[in-house]
Amino acid sequence: MQEAKEKIGMYMEPKQKSFEEKLAFGKEGEHEVGEYFMRRGYSLLPLYQFSEDLAPKIYNDGGVIISPDIFVAGLKKAFWVEVKTKNRWIKYLGNLETGLNERHFNEYLRINRKTELPVYVVFNHKEDMPNGFYFVEITTPFQRIWDGINRANGKRISPPLVLWRIEMLTKIL
Repeated sequence: MQEAKEKIGMYMEPKQKSFEEKLAFGKEGEHEVGEYFMRRGYSLLPLYQFSEDLAPKIYNDGGVIISPDIFVAGLKKAFWVEVKTKNRWIKYLGNLETGLNERHFNEYLRINRKTELPVYVVFNHKEDMPNGFYFVEITTPFQRIWDGINRANGKRISPPLVLWRIEMLTKIL
């Protein structure tokens, strides 16, 4: 049965018990990634510090853009980091994949174009092996977009996701 689930795309993260637990899980992952960058000499501006209830936003002449989690600067560099903390990899047709919401992906591309600074997604895989920090620059070609539909029953179980195979990512920790 598990093999069949992997082939048809039934591979979503288990649901946390509450929004608060999900938020805490993500915050913990962001904190771990932030510490990683600080140990390497960077300074951080965690953008959620202004409001726990709302996603951070960037305002410019093109309107409002959803912001990545952290602005990182130092060592003569500056870049944006979006942290995605995960318990499990997506297993699809024998590949390990991970990704993020397609709408957020498109917002991060806009930030990259507007600020001309790199935007990285750091996937903090905590439990399912292989675990660790894996990153990709948002402009790196992705493997596929999954529409979020469970092929077994036709029901939407996720918003559309942009996915990269593990081989497309760089492990940093």
